[in-house]
Amino acid sequence: MKFIFKNIGKFHSLECPLMIGASRKSFIENICSDTPVEERLAGSIVANLEAYKQGVQVFRVHDVAQTKQAFEVYDRISA
Repeated sequence: MKFIFKNIGKFHSLECPLMIGASRKSFIENICSDTPVEERLAGSIVANLEAYKQGVQVFRVHDVAQTKQAFEVYDRISA
């Protein structure tokens, strides 16, 4: 998964919208051992925020309100 996140920029050359579905995925448990699915919100938000920072336009998430809030806070503090 690290490879995908480090190379998102290369996908922009396809000139189509990019979508990511990192919400609650097992790679979060691989990084944070013994993290059950229902406790992966923080990891999901960090992964989605990294993709957002790199220009991904579409997100498949379980926790819509929390992810939206993270993007809004990021936009406000990074402006």
